[in-house]
Amino acid sequence: MKNLLCFLILSTFFLGTMGRSCFPRTEYIVHVVNKIRPDAGPMFAHCASGDKELGNHTLYYNDDFNWSLCEGFLHRTLFFCRITWGSKSVSFDVYRSSDRGECLTDVCYWEARLDGIYFSVMHFLSLTYLML
Repeated sequence: MKNLLCFLILSTFFLGTMGRSCFPRTEYIVHVVNKIRPDAGPMFAHCASGDKELGNHTLYYNDDFNWSLCEGFLHRTLFFCRITWGSKSVSFDVYRSSDRGECLTDVCYWEARLDGIYFSVMHFLSLTYLML
């Protein structure tokens, strides 16, 4: 009877978590948002990891390119983006396992503005990369 009870409890736990795509690892959502200027024209984003190509994206003002990722078992996950707007361009890591503490929640939010790329920590934006 005790074994049956343990089996039922464990089964309920695993069935309840099967809907999460990353179980038992953490799932993160990365956002790259164009906040340059409404009249500035589009920016272009190319994002990828070592084994996942996310392609080229044209983002107009307020457009949000986002995706989810699962933390790798070996904690070596890395996603990067190259943002181009007019003659300005910047490449940066949007998610690194070694710095996953940056994403204090499971959301990594990046915002492109006139002067550079901002990273949001708990809704507080800070300039992280300059647009050159």
